[in-house]
Amino acid sequence: MKYSDKITYQVDYINTLLKGYNEKPIFDNDNFTIDEMSWEEYLKINFKKADSIRFDIICSSNEFQINIDRANEALDLSSSNFISNVLLVKDFFDFLFKCRAKVEYCGSNYTKIYFYDQSGICVKTLKYSTGLYFKAGCKTKEYSPIYRK
Repeated sequence: MKYSDKITYQVDYINTLLKGYNEKPIFDNDNFTIDEMSWEEYLKINFKKADSIRFDIICSSNEFQINIDRANEALDLSSSNFISNVLLVKDFFDFLFKCRAKVEYCGSNYTKIYFYDQSGICVKTLKYSTGLYFKAGCKTKEYSPIYRK
């Protein structure tokens, strides 16, 4: 399928990041699947790899978005801001790919994700909550780094 120029630019940029990890491009990489609802102006890419945190990338003519686990819009940029924020996108993918992740679930309304570097230092946290939640009976799940340089 042929995607719009904005989507093609976004995918090409992600592919350059993947190349830095000696990984295949998105469309040739078995860890990435294209959502069936994708079309010329909207591309949803799902990432699934055993023992790794799950995430989705949404590229469209209007926005660029990354959803991690249940944390929707963990990164959300308008398409017009993507080019001026490529370093932010690179940094985001770097901690997503290189860090160990610990996810805390408290019911269905609260998720907090911690990213730890190789030294065990927490370098980023993301919190996603909807409605009311109680931090009782929480469960955690840990994931290994997705890629290593």
